[in-house]
Amino acid sequence: MSLTDISDPCNFVSRNSSIMTPTVSPISEEQQQQTLAEEAQHQITSEEPPQRQTLLDLPVPRLMNTISNGKIVPLLVLAFPFTSEEQFRCAEVNNINPELGRPRRETIAFSRAPSLLPRHCRLGAIRSKESGFGFITAVLVASNATPRSLARMHDIEMLQKVQRVLGTTANPRWAAMARDY
Repeated sequence: MSLTDISDPCNFVSRNSSIMTPTVSPISEEQQQQTLAEEAQHQITSEEPPQRQTLLDLPVPRLMNTISNGKIVPLLVLAFPFTSEEQFRCAEVNNINPELGRPRRETIAFSRAPSLLPRHCRLGAIRSKESGFGFITAVLVASNATPRSLARMHDIEMLQKVQRVLGTTANPRWAAMARDY
């Protein structure tokens, strides 16, 4: 899938193109709600790209609340999953209370993670196919809410620091945000 594929729910654009809002006729509140629901469902059920991406290859979504192809772009966050497995790995990597049992270490890692992460990162919940179309805890590193927040996705040093704290080599992914903590 190319970065300019218009079938993508976020209408991702290439890094070098400008983010522009096309002129469209106004849509009703009911149409907006229906569009947001369709976008969220499509985001949940869409297939992941088969090739492994590097941190430099992450797609760039359009800004939230812009209108693209007659649809309003929803809030998306760039996030690293932070499930109990990742919490335990974080505890191992950061040597958090090695004398305690696994469940307690996961809980402590969850509570200490915000202090170990870079300044603009926070914990939140994202929609996830892995949890049966429910939600999982994640480390949120960027969003499409503002140009400034969107620019954080290009801070490779910050993304690598988050990877080191979490003890992972996996890349973050764009997802629909459910809640932040």
